[in-house]
Amino acid sequence: MTFRVTACRAAGDGETASLFLLCEGTAGSEEKTLLLFSEDALPYLFSPPREVSEEEVNALFAAESRCAAVRAALRLLSYGDNSSADLCRKLRQRGISREDAAFACEKMRENGYLDDDALLRDRILADAREKLWGRRRIEASLLGKGYPREDVQNALSLLEGEIPFEENKRTLLLRKFGKEKPQSAEESRKMRAFLTRYGY
Repeated sequence: MTFRVTACRAAGDGETASLFLLCEGTAGSEEKTLLLFSEDALPYLFSPPREVSEEEVNALFAAESRCAAVRAALRLLSYGDNSSADLCRKLRQRGISREDAAFACEKMRENGYLDDDALLRDRILADAREKLWGRRRIEASLLGKGYPREDVQNALSLLEGEIPFEENKRTLLLRKFGKEKPQSAEESRKMRAFLTRYGY
C-alpha cells in the first residue's frame, strides 16, 4: 500500500485544513479527505503532491480524530454548559476515545469554553436558591455529575455566607406544613423526614 498527499487546503475558518490522501494498493485506490487543525496540516500546506510513509499516515489519522473530538465538544457546548467530567462522558458516549476526549476537554479549557469553578459555583447557588436544597443534597447531586468531592466541599464552604440555608428551611416548612414548629412528636418526625429529603 502506498500513500500520497495530493493536496492540502486551508479552510475559511483559518483553524482547519482539508488534506486529500490517496491510498493505492493491489485492490485499487481510494482518496480520503481528512479535516485537520491547521498546525497539524502545516507541513502539507503549499507543498506539491508527495508520497508519505505509513507512520505519517497514522499520525494524520490520529490528528483527524483529535480535530473531530474538538468539533464534537464545541457542538455539545453550543447546547449548554457542561463540566469537564460531563463533557468527557458525553464525548465517550459518542464513540470518541478516552485520549481524544481528554484532549478536546483540555482544548475547551484553554480557549475559555470550560470553567469548572464558575459552573460549580453557579450550580450550587441555583440549587440552593431555586430548589431550596440543603448542603447534603447539593453535594450528592454534584458528585453524581462527576465533580470531585474536594472541589464541591471547598466551593460549598466558600459560598456558605451567600446561601440562606436556615431561611430556606423555614420556607420549605411553611410551604409544606403551614408552620415552622411542630406541635407533636409525630409532626416533628414528619418535618425532620421532609427536610432530610431536601438535604438538611
